Amino acid sequence: MPADVHFAQLVDGGQGHVCSVARSGGRVGGALPVNSNSKTELTPDELLAIAINIFVKLEPNALGNAAYKLDPDGSFYNKATLHKKYYPRSGDIKVLEDHSAVIYNRARNVRRVVVVGPGPKEAFLRKEGQIIRELPNVEQIDTVDISEHFNLLACEGVASLAKELGRPLKHRGITMDFRAAAKLYDNEADPMETLVICTGGLITNTESRNHDTFPSEQFKTDLKALGRIAGPGGYVLATYDSNEDPQSAVGAYKTKDFFRLYLNVIEAISKHVPAFRGLDVKNFQVRSVWNPKAQSVDHKLVVTRPMQFVVPYKNGGSTSVTHRINLMPGHEFHIISSYKPAVENVSAAGNEVGMTTLVSTEEDSGPTIHMFQNTAVRSRNGNMPRVACAAK
Repeated sequence: MPADVHFAQLVDGGQGHVCSVARSGGRVGGALPVNSNSKTELTPDELLAIAINIFVKLEPNALGNAAYKLDPDGSFYNKATLHKKYYPRSGDIKVLEDHSAVIYNRARNVRRVVVVGPGPKEAFLRKEGQIIRELPNVEQIDTVDISEHFNLLACEGVASLAKELGRPLKHRGITMDFRAAAKLYDNEADPMETLVICTGGLITNTESRNHDTFPSEQFKTDLKALGRIAGPGGYVLATYDSNEDPQSAVGAYKTKDFFRLYLNVIEAISKHVPAFRGLDVKNFQVRSVWNPKAQSVDHKLVVTRPMQFVVPYKNGGSTSVTHRINLMPGHEFHIISSYKPAVENVSAAGNEVGMTTLVSTEEDSGPTIHMFQNTAVRSRNGNMPRVACAAK
């Protein structure tokens, strides 16, 4: 039988469309870059809303989410994570290579793999791809990402795997936050035995500004969402960084390419939103600092020179509100924080949300694999899960 890939619907806020392979230089989702210097799939009004969320509402996830929307082909992301100082990506690949046999022994019967955050095609094939190659019963691969472009690249990746393995694979791309996507899996009529793979430390990134202890409530909520996607009895495989050395942990992010990923948001707002024409990217810095209480690297956008703006904004209605924004040196805007947690603390957090640790292995430099099983079981009268009693 010739290898092939069946592309199912790509879900985007409830509006599906047929998944197709993205072509170099072609449109993605019907949008084109506003100009060749500052790539964006967002309109000026959408960029204005992002600016209000960052500088007025102080929403902690606004800048981080915008960075990925403004990098549709992943070029900034690739440069940042392929830098020689950024050890977590190469560490991810190595720890998965070294322990693929252990993963196979636990998950050899799964029929579906759900990849949360597939990222660029090359990363998908080198990380998640090497696990999929070891699982002979996989029939379907779902990818969940806020970037439609990365989901489309995953179509290409799955096609490559199907050709290589000589068997058909079904693919479904889901373009939304994985916490929202968990709802799609809660009440499946015919659930498949599932392995969820979440690499790149995604599970240990937190948007909250207030996180002086680990685990945070957000971390437990996120881990529980991955368990919901896996389903009762399903598996979750996560990779993250447990590096406890502040110098090397922070040093992985101190590159121009990493800073550029986030400063691109400021540049796009300045170029395409008239009210923010004086928002000079040279008046900002991205700083990554060690937070010893939370064992995390906190990433912040910091103002270095004063700037003032008067911004009229219609917040979803006809009434315009004028915001006077004074940015002074030292003002900080939270981007994201990257936990570097101890393995035992991650296991304890899993137990709190019904996830039992099956495998946890840490490399000397910090990269770690952690495999859980969802301890919920299906009730006799339907698909709604109940949590199995755990011995104390």
